[in-house]
Amino acid sequence: MKAPCFNALFIFMTLTSCQKVIELDVPNSPQQLVVEGTFTNETTVQTVRLSYTSPYFDENETPRVSNALVVIEDEFGPVDTLTEVSVGSGEYVTDSSGIVGHTYTLYIKTLKNKEYRSTPEELKAVSPITSIQYHQVDSSGSLVEGYYVTIDTFDPPGIGNLYRWVYRVNDKPRLHPLDMALMEDKYFDGNILENFTVNQGQRIEGNPVDLDDVVLVRQSSISRPYFDFLLQYMSVTGLVGSSFDPPPAAIEGNIRNIHDPNDVALGYFGASGVSVAMIEIK
Repeated sequence: MKAPCFNALFIFMTLTSCQKVIELDVPNSPQQLVVEGTFTNETTVQTVRLSYTSPYFDENETPRVSNALVVIEDEFGPVDTLTEVSVGSGEYVTDSSGIVGHTYTLYIKTLKNKEYRSTPEELKAVSPITSIQYHQVDSSGSLVEGYYVTIDTFDPPGIGNLYRWVYRVNDKPRLHPLDMALMEDKYFDGNILENFTVNQGQRIEGNPVDLDDVVLVRQSSISRPYFDFLLQYMSVTGLVGSSFDPPPAAIEGNIRNIHDPNDVALGYFGASGVSVAMIEIK
């Protein structure tokens, strides 16, 4: 009875002894600024995050950009200078709010005296979420069993409105790219959008919430360049997962070095009108 075990062990040792470690020579790219931030009409604290890229196989946290000058501007001049939450955090905040119809840019000056500015973004009006509800899905369908939140809203007549939906569960954002939903109004121009499932996003199988969860939904109006950027971001970072996928490619955003057009920051600074609704699953 012990012979099969010996044979299995011998085969395992033979196979493992033939393994060869291959060192990949991956060249380091120049360090780039990374910007995350959207200026909205919400009356809450708004955040811009600054960091630098790091080598692909570096497992350390990406370096933060501290002590930078970060200013939000509109067509009339500076709106507010953001304050870093704490030295070294790379998180800059403001309690200012955007105004629908105004156009906003982000100006950044780092300690290395590099200056960056985003392309202008108009803050577009957004329709309110007129109702929010939920329903339970059992295991008989294609969606994962659980609770799904749906909303109703309406689109003003005229092609060209672009929407983004994200949500938080118990005050924690669902950050995976496939949990974000994007839509053009050409599919429902001038009409009511009913029973739109927010927590399915771009997932075929869905992403249900649980009983007693509190779900907050944010509906945003965004520009065409921001919409296209998010589509590309979703494709590069969300629709991957096999061992044969290449490393995610850098996505060019809308922020460049003022004095060097070849120095392009990663990420995007957008402006959005936002409508919010909340529901408890009970």
